[in-house]
Amino acid sequence: MKLKYLSIGALVLIGCATTEAQRAAREQERARMERCARVELYPSGVTPQRPFRVLGPVAANDDNPASRSRSLQEQACRIGADAVIDVVDETPTVQPLAGSSFQGGSSGGTAVAYTDAAAHE
Repeated sequence: MKLKYLSIGALVLIGCATTEAQRAAREQERARMERCARVELYPSGVTPQRPFRVLGPVAANDDNPASRSRSLQEQACRIGADAVIDVVDETPTVQPLAGSSFQGGSSGGTAVAYTDAAAHE
């Protein structure tokens, strides 16, 4: 009988630990999403007024311009960027023919990380 209660107690503890781990994972994901949403997008010809270093190119393809912007932010965030500069957004004016390959819009730019003290606050 004691073994039965010990088993139930162990399952309860494991369940609590799993729930706590899930809660921590959700909180970590929420924080990541908030950080990625703060990645700034600067159109071609406009640059931030802060010093930065270039991390690399980012690009996105999607029919929806807002989805392309979010994708650029996500990619830049994954590599530690604070902004994407020289963003170019291209949307085709010709509709694709039925059965043809993707002809939606594309966006691209350069991911950068700020190098001033404010970037580390």
